[in-house]
Amino acid sequence: MKVNIKNLSLREIGATVERLGEKRHRRTQLLQWLYQKGASSFLDMTNLSLPLRKRLDELYYITSLHPARSVTSQEDKSQKFLFSLEDGFSIESVLMEARGNYTVCVSSQVGCPLECSFCCTGAGGFERNLQSGEILGQVLYMKMNHIPPRRRYNIVFMGMGDPLLNMDNLQKALEILNEEAAFALGEKRITVSDSPPG
Repeated sequence: MKVNIKNLSLREIGATVERLGEKRHRRTQLLQWLYQKGASSFLDMTNLSLPLRKRLDELYYITSLHPARSVTSQEDKSQKFLFSLEDGFSIESVLMEARGNYTVCVSSQVGCPLECSFCCTGAGGFERNLQSGEILGQVLYMKMNHIPPRRRYNIVFMGMGDPLLNMDNLQKALEILNEEAAFALGEKRITVSDSPPG
């Protein structure tokens, strides 16, 4: 059965390239196609050999998030997006812009297992953790469709769920968000916010 390649960690992508008998720079090229150029098909990755593209297509598939609907605030022009996932669940992300500075508010879970009094997400119950590819998909959609090219932006994990309750997928996503060949954001542009104790 095929695997979503965006759920692989940096180490796993490197191991795949090595297992297929390719040189290390193929890892960089693959990351660039996935996260800088937003490729939706391995066959589009024209600087990879055709046999490698076909082999990748046999082993993996590429997902992309697309909003089911969006709403723009009349007060501050922030945009809220509802994304439908492969299994039918939905998550929300928010793009905020102030004086040319962009921030993406990212979800880490479908629903939330906590019942914080200040947040209505927990009242709807908890369904599951997001995969790393679903976390990255929110950022990639904003980058490719709403943030101007070469414009710097920030990420805040303050959407649906508590990111520290999804540590494995959070860590995979953070590594790729920081990776030079992928999003190249840098640690100072990423904020991980968990729920307060009690």
